[in-house]
Amino acid sequence: MSPPEALSQAPAPSGERTVRPIPVLPVSLLLFTSGFCALVYQVAWLRLLRLVFGSSTAAQAAVVAIFMAGLGFGSLLLGRRADRSRSPLEL
Repeated sequence: MSPPEALSQAPAPSGERTVRPIPVLPVSLLLFTSGFCALVYQVAWLRLLRLVFGSSTAAQAAVVAIFMAGLGFGSLLLGRRADRSRSPLEL
């Protein structure tokens, strides 16, 4: 058996996509930063909506519903485009 490094360096037949290894540390940092920013936004919106709804379940439900809707719409808009992209990570 050959090591995984040798498999990724082998030339691909014409018409096939080559598989590049994903850099784990930069991707992990991007995901951590993205999740942290989402948490900061969620806390900020929750504090703002408490002024409108009060400290209630309705304020929390509105923030979570809007966040989940944003994830869904982002998936609809960019999901197919990412599947067609040569480098989804760069997209």
